[in-house]
Amino acid sequence: MTARAIVDAIKGEAAFRFGVSVNEINGSSRKRPVARARQASMAIALEKLKHASLESVGAMFSRDHTTVMYARDITAQREQEFSDYPAILDAMRDRADLERDFWSRVIA
Repeated sequence: MTARAIVDAIKGEAAFRFGVSVNEINGSSRKRPVARARQASMAIALEKLKHASLESVGAMFSRDHTTVMYARDITAQREQEFSDYPAILDAMRDRADLERDFWSRVIA
């Protein structure tokens, strides 16, 4: 199982759910849908990669640890405030779990 594969799966699901491309998530755009997709991706990656540090998650997104902290906090806030966010984040979590399960079977 590779952390990179899980993060790529999360980014792909976020791109689909937020209507942006993975290239945009990896880029520097500050447009609202792109920024929200990137923030949600970082938050879910931090949650699903249990032993990953803020710095290592940030590196996977070419961002620093403070950006990951902000992404975690703002995504948790949006999950409480917006009715569509829980379903979006759950889909991203499910995709990360599927990827983890796949790699655990391949490596085992």
